[in-house]
Amino acid sequence: GAASNIVEGPSGILFLCDTSRHVIEYFDPTTNEVHILAGVAGVAGSRDGNGQSATFSSPCSICWVPREISGAVGINDESQIIGVLFVCDRDNNIIRGVAV
Repeated sequence: GAASNIVEGPSGILFLCDTSRHVIEYFDPTTNEVHILAGVAGVAGSRDGNGQSATFSSPCSICWVPREISGAVGINDESQIIGVLFVCDRDNNIIRGVAV
């Protein structure tokens, strides 16, 4: 896939949209590996959920908002949340939040 937007999160982690694969990924600088954070590679959809339970349709832009600012945006158990990625889910015409 091709990254359409990259933002830096905590500890040098990079979050990116892979528009063609319909996923949100992150690059871990300690391991030099890229992992899927949310969505299913190659599967377009509009389902909310955790990790691969969620689906996106051409996510094209993201914005990192740390917990101190976001207030974890209505997350029930925010004790483990460090922030929220707001995702422009282009083909679904919606902005979605991904708790991190």
